[in-house]
Amino acid sequence: MSEMHEATPVSQPISHFERFLDSREAAALLQIHPKTLQRLARKGEIRAMRIGKFNAESPRTN
Repeated sequence: MSEMHEATPVSQPISHFERFLDSREAAALLQIHPKTLQRLARKGEIRAMRIGKFNAESPRTN
């Protein structure tokens, strides 16, 4: 059997998480229609990912 070890504390806490935008927020930020944003994401021109039932776009492009 394997031994259980106590968790080692992280020396530096994670201070920054990248914020993701939903499709409506990203389209408003880019001043484009949400359908245009979806088309750009499908073509790979804007980095996007599906999270659960929703799509999320990174504020940064490729």
